[in-house]
Amino acid sequence: MKDDDLRRPRVVRAGGAAPGRKPRTVWRAGKPASNQGSRQVVVRVRGRLASKPAVGRSLNYISRGGTLPALHSSGLLVLGREALRHIRDRWCGDNAAYATGRAEGTQALGVVLSMPAGTPLAAVEAAAHAWARKHLSPDTEWLAVAHADRAHPHVHVCVRAVKLDGRRLTASPAQVQQWRVSFAEYLVGQGVEADATSRHEKLERSRERRLEHAHERVLARALGHDVPPVSLTR
Repeated sequence: MKDDDLRRPRVVRAGGAAPGRKPRTVWRAGKPASNQGSRQVVVRVRGRLASKPAVGRSLNYISRGGTLPALHSSGLLVLGREALRHIRDRWCGDNAAYATGRAEGTQALGVVLSMPAGTPLAAVEAAAHAWARKHLSPDTEWLAVAHADRAHPHVHVCVRAVKLDGRRLTASPAQVQQWRVSFAEYLVGQGVEADATSRHEKLERSRERRLEHAHERVLARALGHDVPPVSLTR
């Protein structure tokens, strides 16, 4: 897939909103925009692993004891407990070499990328791999494993917390939101509709909607019109 193949986001106004309302960004895969039924992407940092045993437990969990293949950032598939132990030991050993004179801190990060039930697992997995290559490679090692044991398809990515040049990986809220938008773009490239609206944007949109309804009701009363109850749920 080429970057040029990705559709730019369409600006969608919920329910024919007034021009003053802040629009919502929804990523679409080749069909007219509508704010109905959009699929919210999830990118979440689930754990900051601070020790070698913690890294080992995480790798063991996401690979189901080494029985599920894990895609390494090099492009190779990793399978089996022995291979996972080797990666754990190397990551933690190399991290310690960069921690001269200070506490070693986080050894690895656990990131989960998921979509609602009904989304094809293959599309979620391909989008997650593309996301990892863009935002983590080539200077950060990672392992990714797709899970289909729950209703919502998801991919676990265990990321080494120290980059190959010794700098530490950061995962601020703003950066995680950028990851969500990027994940949504790659899902669109797989033909999946995806919404990367942040929680802040949702709260702001809800506040503006309440103010708009209050203004409309005041205006209706001033004109002597009946004011029916209005549901703010959309």
